[in-house]
Amino acid sequence: MIKISTCTASYEGMGKTNEYEHRLELLEQSLKALKKHGVKLAVFPGGYFYAGDNAQAKEIAHELHGLAKSHTLNIAVGIDTKEKFSKGFKGELKKGELPFFACVCMHESKAPELWAQRSITRKIYSETAQGCYQESRTIDIEGIKIEVLMCGEIFNAQIREVIISRKTNVIVDLAHISDKFRIYGTMKNLAKRGIRSFCSVHTQRKSAMKACYLPCKQHGYMRKSDNRIDVSIGASPRLEHAIWEI
Repeated sequence: MIKISTCTASYEGMGKTNEYEHRLELLEQSLKALKKHGVKLAVFPGGYFYAGDNAQAKEIAHELHGLAKSHTLNIAVGIDTKEKFSKGFKGELKKGELPFFACVCMHESKAPELWAQRSITRKIYSETAQGCYQESRTIDIEGIKIEVLMCGEIFNAQIREVIISRKTNVIVDLAHISDKFRIYGTMKNLAKRGIRSFCSVHTQRKSAMKACYLPCKQHGYMRKSDNRIDVSIGASPRLEHAIWEI
């Protein structure tokens, strides 16, 4: 059994390159606090950092990897960039070049992973570049297989089926914002297929609801949700972390 943490972050500084240092400081404070609770993977929202371009996103990833090593704590966090994109992202979808990334830093690895988001919504996932569905974005922590998804990827049925076929244990979703939070239905369906799912997201609500979905023999799924805060860091933005045992 291991512990992971999810984070609800308020919007202040989201989408601003000049807020990088402040958000980085809060992330490191979070790592220090979560480490004391025995957390093995700290999950932050999509778009937590905003880079000027893809090259800067890579620089940020390497700096985060240094933090993961120094704190011996694995990190999954979203980095968006200011790269230009076409209307509706269709060009980027077909090329696999969306300007949104999941940065994964394993403290025992030699380098960070920087995975571009492959799909956006349930309606246009068919535009996703062929071959992207098969990509493994799985990390292994003490024998538990955890798939890292970026925001709208969780709505992509083909991506989900590949993940299920790999006998993944857990999905963590790096969501951008909690607008109507449509993700719950998909998380429920994943639980029915035997996969636990967790989500980090930006929201302006204080003490926002934190939820996960777990497989359950009686009903096929079980929702665990509350507004508890195990670790709270900062005020603007405010980072609220919930810790889960899996």
